[in-house]
Amino acid sequence: MLAEIGATDEEGSVPMIEAWNKVDALDPEAAAVLRAEAARRDDAVVLSALTGEGVDELRRFVSDRLSRGARVRTVRLAASDGAAIAWLHQHGEVLASDATGEIVSLDVRISDVDWARFEARE
Repeated sequence: MLAEIGATDEEGSVPMIEAWNKVDALDPEAAAVLRAEAARRDDAVVLSALTGEGVDELRRFVSDRLSRGARVRTVRLAASDGAAIAWLHQHGEVLASDATGEIVSLDVRISDVDWARFEARE
């Protein structure tokens, strides 16, 4: 099914993450084995939605995967261009902002796809 929708784990495909939930339901020995297996992989996270264990790790994992391929770009805009500034905040990660007079300089981590969309806007 994943291959049919183009979401396989092949080069250039959609990044895959395996979230192994319900670790709280395992006995300590089985949980340790599962955690060791996940530690050997770069695509798996062990968690318990019930207790919250591993949820922060899953968030970091997803964030790291989503920011792969993103570059940090410096953008200089008119301070009055609120629409463009808001767009960058919505589609990228604004790392720094500096306003000097009528110009705002933003350091933004943004994917190449979103950067092209930003440049193409009118």
